[in-house]
Amino acid sequence: ASKDGLCRTLALFKVLCDQESRLPLLQVISSLGAQVVAVRPDWVAFQIIGTLPDIEGLHASLLPYGLVEAVSVASAVVRKESSIEGMEDIPAPLANMQNAIA
Repeated sequence: ASKDGLCRTLALFKVLCDQESRLPLLQVISSLGAQVVAVRPDWVAFQIIGTLPDIEGLHASLLPYGLVEAVSVASAVVRKESSIEGMEDIPAPLANMQNAIA
């Protein structure tokens, strides 16, 4: 959490693995709260949501496993009520949510 609110990033990873290394890799993925999205004979893909520093740390820790691809596809920010300014810049469906939260 930041002083201005919350920011979370969705990231997708594709990691090389063989039959021997797959189970330990899946255990690591599960322990991180990530979701496996594809398992193939030579790789595993998963998604995880976290802070940018967490995602960057995970990226670094996966390099020894044989990281094939890593993509950060989305970030979302929820600001503290006191820091919300410029609501006119937010798309209408999200701007309407502010009324429901208040």
